[in-house]
Formats: sequence, C-alpha cells, structure tokens
Amino acid sequence: MERQKFGILCSHGFVNLKHIEGISNIRKALSRLNDDLLQSFPATRPIGHAASENNNAYYPIVFADARLMQDCIEALETHQIYTRRYFYPSLAKSLPYVDEDYLPNTDSISKRVLCPSLYFDFSQEDVEKITQVMIKVQLERVFQNGANYVNTTPLYTKIDNEEPFLITG
Repeated sequence: MERQKFGILCSHGFVNLKHIEGISNIRKALSRLNDDLLQSFPATRPIGHAASENNNAYYPIVFADARLMQDCIEALETHQIYTRRYFYPSLAKSLPYVDEDYLPNTDSISKRVLCPSLYFDFSQEDVEKITQVMIKVQLERVFQNGANYVNTTPLYTKIDNEEPFLITG
C-alpha cells in the first residue's frame, strides 16, 4: 500500500515537472514585485550564498522588530491572508546537540522572520494587497508612536553583518 502511495506521489511530480520552469519564472516575478513594493518597509531579505540560486518558493523577510511582525500577521489574518513562520522557533534552542552559544543570532532572527503568502498562481493584485496591508500597519505605527519604522537599508542585506554560508554534507 505504501509503495502505491509513493508511486502516485512520484507520478504527480513527473507530470508537473514540465511546468517547473514557468512556475519558477512566475515566482521570480512575484518576488521582484514584493521587493519593489516593500523597499521602504522595515525588514530585510536574507542573501543566499553566491553559489546558490533562489527558487522563490517562499518569500522570507526579517522584520526590524517582532512586534511589527506580529501586528502584520494579525492584520493579514483579518483579510484571511495567512503567513508562515518556517524558521521559528530557532533550531539552536530545540536541538539538544546544537550549542546555542555557537549560533548567537539565530534566536533573534527566528523571532522576527516571516514568510508572507506567495503562490505561483497569485496575481499582481494579490501581491499588492498583501504588501498594502503590511505597509498600512507600518504607517499606523509611525503615526501612533512617532516611531521611525522606515527602512533605510536596502531590502537585500546580510543579516547582522554575517557572511552568507554554505551548508555542506
């Protein structure tokens, strides 16, 4: 029975394989649109290793602070837009064989990273709606608190000035 299930899953993958380049191109265009719309938003995007290529399967952003991220999650949910927190909690805290002291930035970053929805069949309007909700939250905080929540650094930055690294087996 398990072999049959595995065979069905494999066949689904092979059927979709001929569409993967088109899907990848759409995701790349949607990610660029997000980049353009979020230029002044107080978050950064991690830079991958120079030898790697981003498949744009998701759109991780690291917020300037965790409260702004939580406010954005709540605002998006009121519009029935759901996000993912793929990198939370930090594995440095949950894996017994990982020394937390060796990975000092992971806990801070894991509390502030969010992946807004990004599907290959999204329209430009879908992406614009998500970013508009997030920017509205940012602007509300600026007006309410007088806080400086405008990003003055490029959207793509090295997080905490760490060099990108390559995980090898």
